[in-house]
Amino acid sequence: MLLDKRYPAWTSEEVYLVHEAEVIRPRTPTQLGLYQVRVSLEAYDEAQYRECVRVTYRLHDTFPEDQRVVATEVADKEFELWLTVYGEFTIVAYVERRDKEPLWVSRYLDLPGRPPD
Repeated sequence: MLLDKRYPAWTSEEVYLVHEAEVIRPRTPTQLGLYQVRVSLEAYDEAQYRECVRVTYRLHDTFPEDQRVVATEVADKEFELWLTVYGEFTIVAYVERRDKEPLWVSRYLDLPGRPPD
């Protein structure tokens, strides 16, 4: 099934999340690191990207409940989401598209340095 690319209909290879991260405060033995992260949506071609109209992000459970779901319709900024985080986690996004079924995409947000615990 994987070799034939017979994935469920909601699986996407054409539209995907990317991220970049910057250290605000380095991690030390006595203090957590602090990081600025930008998550955004990209696509293999412009036509697929223009189909996207809204991206709703689901953040990690450690975020306050009223801040765990964040939506944006700002396509000219790649549906970007800026976060300040203390650690790595997987972000999930629900991508609504014009005249097409929505997609689910995810991305593991790794951070600079990735020190072992």
